[in-house]
Amino acid sequence: MQQWYDYHGTSMLPLFRVPDRLLVETNASQHLKEGDVIVFLNNSGTHVVHRIVGLVSEGYITQGDNSSYPDDISVTPEMVIGKVVSACRVKRKRKVYGGIRGMVLHRTMHIRKNFWIWLSRFFGWPYRLLSANGLIHSLLPERLKPRVYSFNKGGGVEYQIHFGSRIIGRLRPGMDEWQIIRPYKLFIDPEII
Repeated sequence: MQQWYDYHGTSMLPLFRVPDRLLVETNASQHLKEGDVIVFLNNSGTHVVHRIVGLVSEGYITQGDNSSYPDDISVTPEMVIGKVVSACRVKRKRKVYGGIRGMVLHRTMHIRKNFWIWLSRFFGWPYRLLSANGLIHSLLPERLKPRVYSFNKGGGVEYQIHFGSRIIGRLRPGMDEWQIIRPYKLFIDPEII
């Protein structure tokens, strides 16, 4: 039997993000293996979507793809609701891989995440220095400089920074700080933020 679930949270980024819908095979719990993505009920009764990263005598060791460490508790077979077989994002359905292919994907995401952490530590100070003084922004021709747009939303005014057709930054209603995608802060005039 299959059932749809709405994904919430950030522990499985970038594989899943809100408001993805997950198709879960609920009768697959006896055929689970390392690398499979499962939905289970944790001790507080909350639905959790994580990947199986290990097998133990009492069940499974799970971890979110965006998490650095495995979960504190092992998941027993009774806690498992089912295996995620596909995900739907904006009317586009895609297969969710488990097993060896799932573990390779999981490890690749961790290597990528750790690489970006290392890179930001190594290049962090020049990046902060260059983005704070606006030097690169001042060297851009006027037609290439990012533009700020405002939109009336239900809760107030949202500001967006566009670099060509791409949204690279947002200031949502009620927020004090801009959310800017790296490395685009280099191209923004610090005076506007």
